[in-house]
Amino acid sequence: MHIRVATMKDLDAISQLSAQIQRDQYRSEPDLFLTPDQVSDEEYRHYWKQVLNGRENRIFVAEQEGRIVGYVSAHILRFEMPFMIKKNMGRIGTIVVAYSMQRLGVGRRLSEHAEQWLVSAGAQEVALEVLERNTDAQSFYTTQGYKTCTRTLSKTLSRA
Repeated sequence: MHIRVATMKDLDAISQLSAQIQRDQYRSEPDLFLTPDQVSDEEYRHYWKQVLNGRENRIFVAEQEGRIVGYVSAHILRFEMPFMIKKNMGRIGTIVVAYSMQRLGVGRRLSEHAEQWLVSAGAQEVALEVLERNTDAQSFYTTQGYKTCTRTLSKTLSRA
């Protein structure tokens, strides 16, 4: 297996894997995510094309025998708030591995490549978000050295 920086030629494969994670996220949080059939291939391609074109972004793909079997997106955030320690924060946006390749170290290798790039881009720390119900992902990130430092809470508002 080979990990490399994604190119525009990888958009179809990245979009297909995005549909996979979309199905999983919809099953877990149907009040938050669209059904997979509500998102077109073109919408996935458009979104990931913008990410690929971003100066502060990188997508790494895992390729095995000419087939993309996973990807991770990462970007740099530059915090300059007067009340916070000034630092460059790395952010993992999405990581997905084809079902047939899960639990074989693909996600770990993708994560390591993203973290190496973030360090080279000046990040002192990396953060990510994971759905509360996604305990498999939480376990994966914990074994990679991540710890919970904030918690996002949400509430549905109704019109009175």
